[in-house]
Amino acid sequence: MSYFEIYKEMDFEELVENPEFQSWVYTPSSSNNDFWKGFLKKYPEKQAIVDEAKMFLLSGKSYFEQYDKTHEEIQLELTDIFELANKKLPLSLRSKRKVLFNKRNQHLAIAASFAVLFFLGYFFYKSSYEFNKNYTTDYAEWQTVKLPDASVVELNANSTLKLSKDWKDRDTRKVWLEGEAFFDVEKNLTTHSKFQVIVNDLTIEVLGTEFNVQSRGDLTKVFLKEGKIKLLMNNKEEYLYPGDFITYSSKKQTIISRNKVPQESYTSWRTGTLQMNDTVDKIFKEIENIYGVNIELEDENLYNETRKIGIPMKNLDIVIPILEISLDVEIIKDKNKLIVRQNN
Repeated sequence: MSYFEIYKEMDFEELVENPEFQSWVYTPSSSNNDFWKGFLKKYPEKQAIVDEAKMFLLSGKSYFEQYDKTHEEIQLELTDIFELANKKLPLSLRSKRKVLFNKRNQHLAIAASFAVLFFLGYFFYKSSYEFNKNYTTDYAEWQTVKLPDASVVELNANSTLKLSKDWKDRDTRKVWLEGEAFFDVEKNLTTHSKFQVIVNDLTIEVLGTEFNVQSRGDLTKVFLKEGKIKLLMNNKEEYLYPGDFITYSSKKQTIISRNKVPQESYTSWRTGTLQMNDTVDKIFKEIENIYGVNIELEDENLYNETRKIGIPMKNLDIVIPILEISLDVEIIKDKNKLIVRQNN
């Protein structure tokens, strides 16, 4: 049995409890991103259950990082929750309550508490949101999506956008993003409903505006071209104005940088050429995200050097000679790997 087939047989609960799956959700890397991308490409029918398990874990992580609770506080809170919710829970979830109070080891009890709250959160989350529309781009692929409210979303390569089932009927229009997209949001002049983009544990709220969001791994980057947006994070609010660019860290639960930048710096990908003035390390990471390749640099000193470069986004074979000239290197392509060597 192949490694892919092991995960093919897993149900929702097994995925949630699997250490490899948790590692991908909490600490994504190019290698585990490639694995799960390959898995879903081979077994597209597993997309829904993988999405559900991932959202489930992220919801639990956000809760326990947000509230510093003792074991006793968690127990009391769960008791109250069960009094209200136990009748609505499926039988398979009601039995989890016994596990919580029978544990003698405190660490195991806390872990069990987390598990119960996760299941509760998932149950009510599923009753509130069922994804009906998924838009996904592969490596070196782009897509323009027109939403039911006439808002337009341009999806960058290696990205996914999700809408809830009854999207237009809700007071708040919510979408979930993994990867990168540019949003041109239409105001709802009838209901004045809010529009929210959810990435990991950060929510971006707007009425009508144009902005770019990139969410890969721990970091979410937001650039506002026009209008005004509100960031909701860890019980805090932060406003962005035209030209503002922020970087938010899920691990640190805070904005780690904020400055004014020209719009072409973070929206140039929409024209088919990514304009970058950054370190070689960051340039290579962008190329890995766009084309799904792994880049190995033999001379790591080059990583910290800064280069200004334009990267075509539709053909890796064109990118390679541009990099060779700009960086004065030789690049050897070996399947999905680029080996970068310093010229003598």
